[in-house]
Amino acid sequence: MTTPANEMSSREASEKYAFDRALSSVLLSTDLQTGNFTTVVPWQGKQAVYRFSLAVGLGSLFWRSKYSERFRQPAPPWLDLLHPLIAWRACKVALEYGIPLPQQRPAEAETSIQAFVPESA
Repeated sequence: MTTPANEMSSREASEKYAFDRALSSVLLSTDLQTGNFTTVVPWQGKQAVYRFSLAVGLGSLFWRSKYSERFRQPAPPWLDLLHPLIAWRACKVALEYGIPLPQQRPAEAETSIQAFVPESA
């Protein structure tokens, strides 16, 4: 027989699993928009180059603000290494599930960043 405490623990584990899957999906997304704005992020001795629209840039700032407001802490620093649309979506996932983003950079984030590092000529 399960007790309410066990049920809650099972529910929390289920929510955490769903959150992890949703975050992984966002971090590995490839349907990114381009635009007139560019940001360059240093990555493992190279540079990741992100192109995005003004709307995506402002949207990313908006969702980071909402994240900070909800969790009373800034978004984790590894979010700064991602394409602004991926950072936006990651913040939205955290807000939807009510679970803060991990402080350690997930492996999927590294895959996402690497996709924007141009091949050496």
